[in-house]
Amino acid sequence: MGEIDKSIEMLQREYFSMIPLRFVFGSIKDITLDVDIQTKILYKTIKFKLHDNYPVSKRYTIAFLNEFISKCEKAGCEIIDELYEIYTGYISVKLKPEQYFYKSYLLPSGKTISISTAPQFVAHGTTGLNIWPASFALNEWIYQNKSIFDNRSVLELGSGVGLTGIFTCLECKPRRYTLSDCHCMVLQRLEKNLTINLKDLDNYNLDIKYSSDDIIQNGIHKTAKSTVELIGLNCETASEHDLSKLQSDIILASDLIFDMRLISSLVRTLQCLLRNTDTNKSETKPVAYICSTVRSENTYNFFMSELDAAGIHYEHIDFNPKNVCFINLESERTKLLKLWSS
Repeated sequence: MGEIDKSIEMLQREYFSMIPLRFVFGSIKDITLDVDIQTKILYKTIKFKLHDNYPVSKRYTIAFLNEFISKCEKAGCEIIDELYEIYTGYISVKLKPEQYFYKSYLLPSGKTISISTAPQFVAHGTTGLNIWPASFALNEWIYQNKSIFDNRSVLELGSGVGLTGIFTCLECKPRRYTLSDCHCMVLQRLEKNLTINLKDLDNYNLDIKYSSDDIIQNGIHKTAKSTVELIGLNCETASEHDLSKLQSDIILASDLIFDMRLISSLVRTLQCLLRNTDTNKSETKPVAYICSTVRSENTYNFFMSELDAAGIHYEHIDFNPKNVCFINLESERTKLLKLWSS
């Protein structure tokens, strides 16, 4: 693949993952935007087949097209009619408020993940309907350490719209993966995203075990041997008995360390999940990997002090999130902890 094609593919990744436009187009800044290049870009973005089924926000598309045309004009390049026609088609229709749209991630393996997400970081009273940056860093670490997940049972806390769970199921070989969240709207959106992205996975079955009464369960195939489970789990109200049934080899979480009021219940949950049920086999001890974008040092330090008080051991994992699979603009503020219990 030539350098121009690589640059256009980077632009494609930026577009479908809806990177803020001020960071887009940098990959093609040294490329002459002649009619052939314009056509290639158009057919790698708005005219790409993925866009038909899982479109990004219409507002984002309009802003992208506007910026694209502006760059062509500033470079003194002739602009193809199709680009103008598509732009005119978008701006001639009155925009309605968008409740959901898709962000898609084109992976090095050739697989694609498309996530239905809300436009606001807080929607319907929850932060769980959007994708938070620590999940990108955690996914990059998972990609660099795939063997850790081979034939292991994994429980993810606060799965949100499901990016980490879907990525791990597609790129690794866990024996079982359990996604969890506590909000009804999040669980509904999570179920949709799991079905979109994992329906073709070998031996894939989705089992909804502890879901809210509001979840529509018709048509969901349930089996005790499901490869993927979706559960409703509230760390503030879950009993030790409930948590004991969820013990797994690996616990994952990302961007859950943001509110001091929720940290004690999270640590209590981790304490229960990290208990070793088979003290004769050290290799069965569960471990947790918690990835956080540190927005407040006080909040993060409080989390670690609560871990100390609960007798949970931890170590910082140094790794370089190389943005191989995802474009993470906040990787410098990301910390990854490994947790275990005695």
